Amino acid sequence: MTRGHLYKAIIGDSIELPCRVKDLGTYVLLWRRGTSVLTAANLMVTRDPRFKLVQGYNLQIANVKIQDAGDYICQIGDNESRDQVHTLEILGK
Repeated sequence: MTRGHLYKAIIGDSIELPCRVKDLGTYVLLWRRGTSVLTAANLMVTRDPRFKLVQGYNLQIANVKIQDAGDYICQIGDNESRDQVHTLEILGK
């Protein structure tokens, strides 16, 4: 998996948070924000249309808002519970 990083975006811009996995096998990849599940495998769980999966399992957030700041977790649901945490910081215009 890719390692977690701090990402910065300006209000109104789009940002892509990477999650590259070599071999998922039979496991399911989730994107979470806190306790909320955003995606499960290739399915969008969130109803917010600004969020979508691109280039495999990367999470794209369009038209970022100040409320989007925080930690986003890319997680493979296996016994090791391998998590990758990206922190998103939102900057004003």
